[in-house]
Amino acid sequence: MAKLFPPTVAGLALLALGLGSPESLAQAEKDEARAPLYWVAPMDPNYRRPGPGKSPMGMDLIPVYEAPASTPGVQVSAERREAFGVRVAPIDAGPLKGTLRGSAVLSLPEDQRTRLVLREDGWITARHIPSEGTRVVQGEPLLSIDVPAWAQDQEAWLDADHRGDAPLRTAAAQRLRRTGFPAEALEALRTLKQLQNPIVLRAPHDGLVEALSLTTGAFVAAGTPMMTVAQDDALWVELYFSPTAQDPIHPGAAVRVAFPQADPLPLNLSWVDGQAATGSRRLHARAVVGRPLAESHGLRPGAVGEATLQWESQASVTRVPLSAVLRGVDGAPDQVLKAVGADRFVPVPIHLGRRGAAFAEVHHGLQPGDRVVVQGTFLLETEANRAAELARLNAGDDHSTMDHSTMDHSTMDHSTMDHSGGDQ
Repeated sequence: MAKLFPPTVAGLALLALGLGSPESLAQAEKDEARAPLYWVAPMDPNYRRPGPGKSPMGMDLIPVYEAPASTPGVQVSAERREAFGVRVAPIDAGPLKGTLRGSAVLSLPEDQRTRLVLREDGWITARHIPSEGTRVVQGEPLLSIDVPAWAQDQEAWLDADHRGDAPLRTAAAQRLRRTGFPAEALEALRTLKQLQNPIVLRAPHDGLVEALSLTTGAFVAAGTPMMTVAQDDALWVELYFSPTAQDPIHPGAAVRVAFPQADPLPLNLSWVDGQAATGSRRLHARAVVGRPLAESHGLRPGAVGEATLQWESQASVTRVPLSAVLRGVDGAPDQVLKAVGADRFVPVPIHLGRRGAAFAEVHHGLQPGDRVVVQGTFLLETEANRAAELARLNAGDDHSTMDHSTMDHSTMDHSTMDHSGGDQ
């Protein structure tokens, strides 16, 4: 069924809204030159006649023409675009760039820790370090312990040595080594020919003491960790980012970390957890800060700060400015207003992928070279909705199927109506 509208009314509406170009207004004038489909009363659209004449109210009838085929989108004049501040940009190919923000935690390297564990029951006879966090050097005394099993094996070794029983002495020495007897204590036993008890446990390397909870006189069961000595030539900076990270982070990427009361540190990632890229897991990465730099910034293990990472996609993608995207609601797809010609804009659904700080990757809906509205989008969308509503109202005024020829207006009394046109 053809859409119908009075051209003079439509032309005035297009001018008022700024949605008509000179070409569209010229088309409206051409419509007037065509034969009208029928004529209607200005104040009563239900009153229809096949030709010109007067309405029951004495007003000239208005011609109704067939509307031209509609074009998708909204047409906006140059003056209206300038008033809206509309700006158009092309779709191009390039890298995505963005910023990730997360947390940073300082810790001692896990692969450079030594845990001191007894393989036999014993007692702490003395503790030579004051507390956790104490820095020690290799060979420094940590604990003095009394291990009865070690004392028995030493006595067996001394007895075998006194009797010249080499096989028994060798067996006793092997048993001491197997149960964790310190090598320097075994050497002292061989050299001094004296029982070494209590045994002094010494730091295996330089580092910081962790997980120390034993006090003098405490009983230690076999297999119980007594403390940990962690090398601190460098500190690990454990980094945790949101699972919404849009691009794989790779080792070597620059990251900036800031801890309370310390200047920001520029670092580079040394390790990235490749399995924590999807789902609800956090993205876990790591950087390393050397001991001199950590000391100059007053950093200690356990400190918590913030991390900022600038990322860039490793391959070029078809991208659209985020300012052009109209976010879909209630399951509807995202859209952009695509420029068609000089003054027409068509809403186009798009499927986006990764998002950066200024651009988003386009999977479907746009191609490089397409032009989209990047400024004034909301105002154009509002104008398009108004144009669509106007078209809907015009479609609702289609009276082509209504027959008014049998309507009887003879009983209508217009004699009392004042058509003098005087001032109100």
